[in-house]
Amino acid sequence: IRDVAGFNCGDTIVKPIFKPKYYKGAFKKTDTIDRQMEGISDFLGKKLRRMPITWDCGNLVTNGKIGIVTERVLTDNPHLHKLDITAIIQEFLRIKPIFVPEAANDPLAHVDAYMSFINEKTAVVSKYPDNWFDDDRQYVGNLKSLLIEQDIEVIDVCDNPEDKFYCGIPSAKGVFVNFIQINNHFLLPEYKFDTAHSSQDYNLEAKKVLRTFGKVLPINSDDLSKYGGVLHSISFCD
Repeated sequence: IRDVAGFNCGDTIVKPIFKPKYYKGAFKKTDTIDRQMEGISDFLGKKLRRMPITWDCGNLVTNGKIGIVTERVLTDNPHLHKLDITAIIQEFLRIKPIFVPEAANDPLAHVDAYMSFINEKTAVVSKYPDNWFDDDRQYVGNLKSLLIEQDIEVIDVCDNPEDKFYCGIPSAKGVFVNFIQINNHFLLPEYKFDTAHSSQDYNLEAKKVLRTFGKVLPINSDDLSKYGGVLHSISFCD
C-alpha cells in the first residue's frame, strides 16, 4: 500500500507516478493502480494532488523536516535534474530530501528497510550480525554517519535477516525497523527464528528499544515478510 498509494498528508494525498524500474513489463498494472487512487481519495474524503515524478513511496523515511531517500528516485526520473527533483519534493511535501546511495543487490531500493524515525531528533537503524554481508553492514554504517551529521541521535536495532528470495524479491523476515508508529504506540514485526545456532532473542531486543518510547504491540509477520516488506510497507498512516 505504502509503495503505490502516495503520501498521506492531512487532508491531501500526494500521489507520485508509480512506475519503478523493477515493474518494467507490467506498466499497464501500474497505470491501473494510479487511476484507482482517485476513488480511494474520494472514499477517504481527501484531495488527490498529483506529483510529477516517478517514485514508489517506501523509498522515504522522514521526521517531518528532512527526508531520507535513496538515489533510485533519481534514476527513475532520468529526464529531470537532481535539483528539479529536490524542488518538487520540497514543494509537495515541505521537507528537505537527503539522497543516499542504493544498497547493493536491493532491487527495491527502499530506505524503510534500513531505518525509521522515532521523532524529529531520533532514528533507529538496522544493525546486522557479524556474519551478514559486508556491503549491507557498511551500508547501514554509512546511514548512521549521515544521520549523526544531521544532528540525529541514532539507536541500533538488531536485525536477523533471512537470506532468501520469494518470486525474485528478497525476504524481509528479520527486519524490525519496518514498523508502524501511531503516536507513542508501535506495531512491531515479530518473527519465529531457528534458535539452534543463536541464543540472541531478536524479538525481545527490538521490543526493549521501542519500549523506551512507548507501548509496543508485536504482530507476527513471518508470512507477510516473504513479499519484501513488513508492517510499514502495508500501512498508509503517515
